[in-house]
Amino acid sequence: MIELRRLAALMALVLATSAARASADELPPASPLGLGIILGDPTGFTLKSRLTNRNALQVHLGFGFEGKHDNGRVTFILDYLFHLAGVGLEGAGTLAPYVGVGGKLAIIEGNDNILFGVRVPLGLAFFIKGAPIEIAVEVAVGIHVIPETRALVDGGLMGRYYF
Repeated sequence: MIELRRLAALMALVLATSAARASADELPPASPLGLGIILGDPTGFTLKSRLTNRNALQVHLGFGFEGKHDNGRVTFILDYLFHLAGVGLEGAGTLAPYVGVGGKLAIIEGNDNILFGVRVPLGLAFFIKGAPIEIAVEVAVGIHVIPETRALVDGGLMGRYYF
C-alpha cells in the first residue's frame, strides 16, 4: 500500500509539472486502437481507443484478487483519459502523463454481490519510437459506493499494441 502511495505521489508530481498540452506530433502511434494486457488490479486485458490525439477511452477487463470483498472477482473498468504534454526521450520515444475519470464494476465470485465505484486514474504512458507499442503504469484512486462506501485504489502495468 505504501508503494502505491509513493507511485501515486510521483505521478501526481509529473502531472502537476506538465503545463502544456500535447501537440499532434508528440503522441504516437498514429493508429487509434491499442489492445494489450494489464498486470495488477485488475489483471487481464486492456483496450485503448484514441478519440483525438489528447483524449481516449480506456477499458480494462480482468480479475481482481485483493480486498475485503474479494474471493476473486471479474472487473470491468471504463475511463475517459486526457493526455498532457508529451516529452521526447532522445530517440527512444515519448513519455506522456495522463489523468482521467471513470467507473469500475466488479462481480464478486461466489456470493452474487457487485462492487461499483468511481475512480480517477493517474498514469504515465511511454510510446516507443518507430513501433506501435505503448507501455504504461497507472494508479487510480476513488471511492466504492456499492456495496458500501470505502476507498478505492487500484492500478497496474500495461502493454498495448496499436493496429
